[in-house]
Amino acid sequence: MTLGSYLVVEDGNIDGHPVLADFVDPHDGSRGGPQAAIQAFLATTDAFEVDITRHKYFVTFNPNGYLKRVKA
Repeated sequence: MTLGSYLVVEDGNIDGHPVLADFVDPHDGSRGGPQAAIQAFLATTDAFEVDITRHKYFVTFNPNGYLKRVKA
């Protein structure tokens, strides 16, 4: 991805953020969902940052899901 591009993770509002606190993946039975994946991904790289300015009116189904490429 080029600098300034976005990786968008949808449905980050589930798995307790703020709904379905006990979310379990129906395919493999693992706990967590998009929000857990976002946090795990960000822990492995400093090339992306959460861009909260993309949350229209501060309300979104994709909280923390607008990941902007800031480093090569």
